[in-house]
Amino acid sequence: MEDELFDIEDSIQTNFKVLIVDDIPHNVEILETSLEDKYILETAGSGEEALEIIPKFRPDLVLLDIMMPGIDGYEVCRRIKADDNLSYIKIILVTGKALVEERLKGYEVGADDYVTKPFVIRELEAKIKVFLNLKRSREIDQLKTDLLILFAHETRTPLNGIIGGSDLLMLDDSLDE
Repeated sequence: MEDELFDIEDSIQTNFKVLIVDDIPHNVEILETSLEDKYILETAGSGEEALEIIPKFRPDLVLLDIMMPGIDGYEVCRRIKADDNLSYIKIILVTGKALVEERLKGYEVGADDYVTKPFVIRELEAKIKVFLNLKRSREIDQLKTDLLILFAHETRTPLNGIIGGSDLLMLDDSLDE
């Protein structure tokens, strides 16, 4: 029974899409090796490439380096969070920048978390899992809300005809109660 539970959790995990963005191929390779059995992965070697891939791939989470030539990770993060169609994406900055000011800037542009290199892969995997579970919970809550709104509207619609008709009858003075 316990093995079945883990199999179910693993199959659920693999449905999530993760985009790895780093200009250093070795860093990408480390992350790919660690995550390829758990998630659907895509990689980008620059901020520009990431911004091209994201609308098509629609990742649930982005592991984003900051220091890249061209568009840096801060700007990529800012652009993702500014787009209403993409703002749901969770972003973890994975970078060698370790100063408090740099981490705060990451949070200001919309990053959900910040991990400094070198990192412990198990810790990063735990953070990824937390953010993907949080994302799933929010999606379920939104689905429930949408369903309740739809249900309330659909159950009220047939009554509108009855209420409208009864209002007209109430306005007719020639009818007695």
